[in-house]
Amino acid sequence: MKILSSLVALLSLTACVSAREIPFNLEQNTIFVQVLSARGAHPLRFVLDTGAETTVLDKRSARAVADDFGWFCWMNTECGGMRARGIVDTADLSDASNNNRHWIFGLLGADFLRNSVVTLDCRHQRLCVEPAAPHWFSRGDGFIHTPVVLPDGRTLDFIVDTGSTETFISKDAAQSLGLRKVGSCETSVVGGRTNSWECEGFAGRVNGRRIDGKVTALDLGVMGLGSVDGLLGMDFLAAHCTRLDFARHTLTVLD
Repeated sequence: MKILSSLVALLSLTACVSAREIPFNLEQNTIFVQVLSARGAHPLRFVLDTGAETTVLDKRSARAVADDFGWFCWMNTECGGMRARGIVDTADLSDASNNNRHWIFGLLGADFLRNSVVTLDCRHQRLCVEPAAPHWFSRGDGFIHTPVVLPDGRTLDFIVDTGSTETFISKDAAQSLGLRKVGSCETSVVGGRTNSWECEGFAGRVNGRRIDGKVTALDLGVMGLGSVDGLLGMDFLAAHCTRLDFARHTLTVLD
């Protein structure tokens, strides 16, 4: 899939020439946005997922959204006046649809917001999307990384993930920190489910705001994120107004 991912990055996505305000629905700590497809008049439910490097369509509904050429799909859609057009991958999103009790047509990934600055306001359920100022530095993976500062001053590297309903820590980091395992569970990820641990005793700060108590430890390698220490999920993001700069790959907590 590396070749396809490269094509997605090359040919996608946004045209954000002025500030846009995009309303969304926040349901079960999941951000749903309405996407209009060139193939139909009815809006489609997509999840805004900054933890997905590229936009992904559900395999079962790809033909309703895009032109399916077998080994790739060409998508031409619009969300809040922003065009999303290019080659996209497909995945089985049935678990995500079942968990939310609504059909999910796709995930709008980090590529949709590339070169944008996004203010995420969960209280009023809206995104304010502005073009980012040019910046010489660009991370290779396209994600927003944020340091989580531990009580002893060490830092962990977390990805800001609006597609994750809760904050996760990698199993390796949980073991290294000596977090107490209090149970096992299954967690839904794109393409299926994976075993995870419930842990107690975590404490850290993001932009000075605390994260502590119970966290879920997950093998992030199954998501292709084995090099990071965790995912900062919607349990934290929904509690704050945040600014996501996809040009500088930074997170700022505004409240």
